[in-house]
Amino acid sequence: MLTEGDEVVTITYALPSVLALINHLQTSRRHVKYCGTIADALLASMNQRFDGMLQRVQVAKAHRLPDINNLPYGSDIYIISTFFDPKFRLQWIENELQLPDEQKEELKNEVTGIVKAVR
Repeated sequence: MLTEGDEVVTITYALPSVLALINHLQTSRRHVKYCGTIADALLASMNQRFDGMLQRVQVAKAHRLPDINNLPYGSDIYIISTFFDPKFRLQWIENELQLPDEQKEELKNEVTGIVKAVR
């Protein structure tokens, strides 16, 4: 699995992988006839497990909580590490998020601000 490794840095794959999987499940859900219940259950599980990460990137339907760090995967490290990986930088915002362009630009500015704060 790309998000686990003893000899290579892999945390950079966590955020893009989660977003791609959720995006794929949402897209597939509309086209399946018999496995809709499974897709819905997987989506619910992903949304619950990665709640903090999803709220950080404004994908979760719930309102953003004031202290996201206490939520599962709520740390900035997932955004920061993905930003510093040349394979991803900010491409995941364009490729994996179903947001209006205005919100995508706002998120890019927010991510850039987070990265500048840790430098």
